[in-house]
Amino acid sequence: MVGAPGDKGSRGERGLKVSKGAPGRDAPKFVGWDIDRINYRAVAKMSDGSEMTLELRPPFEQYDAEKQRST
Repeated sequence: MVGAPGDKGSRGERGLKVSKGAPGRDAPKFVGWDIDRINYRAVAKMSDGSEMTLELRPPFEQYDAEKQRST
């Protein structure tokens, strides 16, 4: 069994006022793809010059193996 709610407590003290920090950098944006056909990779190019590589050989090898088993 649950009882009735109690009375509201008194208001606490106001917190410290601090200055606002400097704004952060914008997140990098996707710019485009470089396709490395020899090594089966897709490289995502970002606006800040960074790259992210997607290795495509393993999924192609898996597909090929599954296709050969089904025939």
